[in-house]
Amino acid sequence: MSGPSSPGRLRRFLAHPLTWITVAALVAAALVWFVAPLLAFGDIRPLGDATPRLALLLGIVLAWGVAAAVLGWRKGREDQRLVSALRVQQVESHANQDRHRSEVERRFALIRRKTDETLARLGRDGGRGRIGRRAFRLPWYLVIGPEASGKTALLLNADLSLPFGPPQGAGGPTEDVDFLFAENAVFLDLAGRLTGAGGEVADGQVWLRLLDLVRRLRRRQPACGIVLVLDAANFSRMGEEARRSLAKTLRLRLDEAGERFRARPPVYLVFSKLDRLLGFSAFFETTDRSEREAVWGMPFLASEDEREFTPDERFRIGFAELARRAAEWRLPRLQEEPDARRRALVYEFPEQFAALGDLAAPFVQILAVPHRFDRPPYLRGVFFASARQGGPVIDLVGLAAGEGFAAPSGLPRPGEPDPTRSRPFFLHELLASLAPGEALRGGLSATARRVTQSWQMVAAALLVLLALGLTAHWIARHQAASAYAQSMQNDAAALRDRLSGTRFGPRLPPFLDILPTLNGLRTLEGREPGKEAERVADVPMLQSEAGRAYATGLDRLFMPYLTEGLQATLASEATSAADLYRGLKLYLALSGQRPLDTLDLPHLGAWLAQVWLPSYSEADRAAFAAHVAALGSHDVASRSADASLVADTRRRIAAYTLSQLALDLAKARPEVAALAPWRPSDHAGPSGPLALARLDGGSLWDGLPAFFTAGAFRTVALPALQAGAAEIERDAWVLGSSDGTASRDILDGTLGLYSAEAIRLWDGLLSDLTVRPMPTAADGARLLSLLVTAPSPVTDLLAAVAMETDFSPPAAQAAVAGAVASALAPAAASLGLAAPVDPGRAVTEAFASLRRATSAAEGSASQVAGVLAAFEPLYRQLNHIAKGGNVLELGTEPQTVSAQIDLLVAALPPSLQPFFKRLQTAAMDLIQGASGERLREVWNTTVLPACEAATVDRFPFSARAARDTPFEDFKSVFGPQGQIASFRDAYLKPLIDTSARPWAWRPGRPADLSIDETALKGFEQADAITQAFFPGGEGPAARFSLLPISLDPKAQAARFDIGGQTLRFAHGPAVPVSAQWPPASPNAPAALTMTPEIDGARNMAMGEGPWALFRLVDQAVSRRLVDGNALLASFSLSGRSFVVKLTPASTRNPFELKMLDNFRCPRL
Repeated sequence: MSGPSSPGRLRRFLAHPLTWITVAALVAAALVWFVAPLLAFGDIRPLGDATPRLALLLGIVLAWGVAAAVLGWRKGREDQRLVSALRVQQVESHANQDRHRSEVERRFALIRRKTDETLARLGRDGGRGRIGRRAFRLPWYLVIGPEASGKTALLLNADLSLPFGPPQGAGGPTEDVDFLFAENAVFLDLAGRLTGAGGEVADGQVWLRLLDLVRRLRRRQPACGIVLVLDAANFSRMGEEARRSLAKTLRLRLDEAGERFRARPPVYLVFSKLDRLLGFSAFFETTDRSEREAVWGMPFLASEDEREFTPDERFRIGFAELARRAAEWRLPRLQEEPDARRRALVYEFPEQFAALGDLAAPFVQILAVPHRFDRPPYLRGVFFASARQGGPVIDLVGLAAGEGFAAPSGLPRPGEPDPTRSRPFFLHELLASLAPGEALRGGLSATARRVTQSWQMVAAALLVLLALGLTAHWIARHQAASAYAQSMQNDAAALRDRLSGTRFGPRLPPFLDILPTLNGLRTLEGREPGKEAERVADVPMLQSEAGRAYATGLDRLFMPYLTEGLQATLASEATSAADLYRGLKLYLALSGQRPLDTLDLPHLGAWLAQVWLPSYSEADRAAFAAHVAALGSHDVASRSADASLVADTRRRIAAYTLSQLALDLAKARPEVAALAPWRPSDHAGPSGPLALARLDGGSLWDGLPAFFTAGAFRTVALPALQAGAAEIERDAWVLGSSDGTASRDILDGTLGLYSAEAIRLWDGLLSDLTVRPMPTAADGARLLSLLVTAPSPVTDLLAAVAMETDFSPPAAQAAVAGAVASALAPAAASLGLAAPVDPGRAVTEAFASLRRATSAAEGSASQVAGVLAAFEPLYRQLNHIAKGGNVLELGTEPQTVSAQIDLLVAALPPSLQPFFKRLQTAAMDLIQGASGERLREVWNTTVLPACEAATVDRFPFSARAARDTPFEDFKSVFGPQGQIASFRDAYLKPLIDTSARPWAWRPGRPADLSIDETALKGFEQADAITQAFFPGGEGPAARFSLLPISLDPKAQAARFDIGGQTLRFAHGPAVPVSAQWPPASPNAPAALTMTPEIDGARNMAMGEGPWALFRLVDQAVSRRLVDGNALLASFSLSGRSFVVKLTPASTRNPFELKMLDNFRCPRL
């Protein structure tokens, strides 16, 4: 550790004078002691003895001590002079510090006084008034820059709206800071010495204290931006080192501002006095106001990644765009400027401006380059402006060129004339819109924001803790019993006052308006006091008062609604008999005919809430029911009943059977309503919802009322029916009768109605049962697989239905009941009593056939299972089709299986037959549909391509076709054994009635073949072509006769030639000529000629190819059938006509070309 400092100490040790004096003394002592005895003068050795040598050594020691003392004294003198000098320097330093401190205090006091005076102008409360608060909400901007850079001129000439005018003394040098209030921002104009380099120490201290002052005034957002102003002319005259020094100084000031503000405000770098560049005034002379107020510069986007582009790169990119725009403006300005000298200046300004960019790029790099310790200043953009024109111009191009010619001051060039007027350029939008519009960019930094939020959270937490502590302290100071007693008294008094002041007009207000009051009264009555309250309060008195208040509320608030609602319910024609009965019972009890506590008020309340308040919340309905129930335990005044309404209601109930009334009452009982519905999906197994559906579109998840199931009959339904019958007998007074009908008689009728409805519901379910849609054979095979594979959802569901429709009692119970009935039978017969019957017998017997169909002896299959097993062949056939097998290979097997299924389904109970018939129809439709698809596949892959190849764009099927249909192709398609006839006979012959004209489908044709009438017409046309061209089974061929009918007088003769078979006619007698087609030479042409020939005119009509005769006939100007099947053809050559008659030997005329031209290959 001492190694590095040892050489230094050694050098200092060797350089010290005392070191050499000591060395000299030691050497002298060594010589005296060791060498001096050797000195002799003859025989005399003066120092041979030790005594003289010791004396000499003592003298050396004394000399060494004197020398050391002298050196120490001299060192002390030097140190004392140094200390004195340091003391003098310290005194002077303290004096200077005091002087600087007093200067700083003086200047800052002036700044503070100027700040207070400025804010005092905004409001007499020191900035806390409306205008003052608005000033603090306005964005604040620091305007900094070197001295004489034009900061104040920029602000004063930017055409800003200044409500208080310019600051006092504006226009001259700024005294540290001036506040300038604009309409949309506050600008702090700082003196250049505060931010310049080489200033006094006081300037730096004033700068930092000014930053602290701004932050104290605006803690959350000290400054929204910093406008850094540079004089473009002075900046250009600086040397490179001076510019670098200026950039470093300004960078330091910006870093200090960011550190003191704890923020990163945007920096707007403005090069002012751009008019000092040579050619500026001439270049921008003609700009209008909007162009002068626009921003001239390059805003840097906040989204640009500062790591991707360095500041000078971003500047160079933006400045290159500005220079390009200036170059583009040059040509229009040259055309506008008439003066040659100013034109030269206009031409040169873009180069002057570009030269400024080369100088500014390194400056921008230093100003905004990032470093590893903190983020750089946020340079928002670089802008150029001119506040006013005047002063000497600077020739940047000349300065650059002068360096090459040893002329540092630039080449001598003629200057620019003074501008005729002074106007601001590129300032207004920058200071009035751009910078204030981005005020939020200068908010707190992330660290400062987190600190602020942390402090706010701490303060909020402390306030919450303080509030909780105060609340706990307050609660501790008040006794729970006193609070309860006081609250009860206050609430009771308030509710009593409210009840006494309640008045009802002709119409009652909405029930929701009084429901909260009733709820409050009930809550007040049911409030339980704490243990502390029992010791200090008269609880029974308070509870009694609450009960009386609630009773008053029920009587004065609730009873009018209840009475009016019951009257409306009883008067409504839509009210059911059961509701009329219950409503009338409560209405009569409210009128005093029966005590309210004898009624089942909770049940009646729940019923009324459900009927009257269906749109109310569950809580409101429960509260209403609770108020109805409370009527039985509170004294309420009776209301007089409307006698006519009671009589009319009784009459309407009397028109309704008591048995049906008892059934409705039983359905409405709470234990019945609580029964979960019986859902088919729960009893069809896991595959049930995948295979089964309901015909009406409902879901298997839609339940049936469990009230009508065997599982609930003995435990719930039968007791409910008995209770309903007993209620009608007991409450006969409701119907105005003192002696009601015996409940036994009512119950018998009720059981009959119950059984009928149960049978209807279960029959409806069975008849509504169907299978899910089977759009494809694969779907059908999958569905049949689910149905025929054990356990089948059909057997499970039908077995569950059979069990739920078996209302017979358990075997043990039935045996006991039978024994008792047998024992009591003689007594019952002697008394004339009917023998007891099973109450569920009707339902049990109605579905006995269902139980037989679903049950089977051990080891055997049930009837339903046997029917499902019969569907297994259909499943295999559908699976064969789904796997891509040929459905035509099945032949008549599907029909055979279907016939067997018909026999099995016919033996099922009528309620089950619809389901299995639907299943059978769906499966057979798929198989028959697959047959149609297979027919179409065979047709489309074999016959249709050959048919279209022989007919499409071929003659004679297309009159204008250039190609002919070869005879072999024609015969292959249309011959008696051709493809169309073979397909028709093989697949469609049993389905077509060919004796009808036109052909028709025979009855019973499967619709799923999907062969329409158009295809049938195509087959009929193909048969007509076969009969016409193949009369003897061979062909194509035709025998016919030619008979001339008429010849134009202008022609001497006509000759009709068909491959050597010639008809000649020369106005003589018409003699028929027999001919055949095709001729002996099948490709021989057919021609018609007339004589004499006319030069330059058409004298011959001719057809070529195997269909030459038909092509010739097609050239006839008219064709029509005469005499049944003869074709009369009229030709015209050179204006001369010839009419010939073609009579075929068969009944079909092959020369009727419409038959061929209209033919289109059938499409299945």
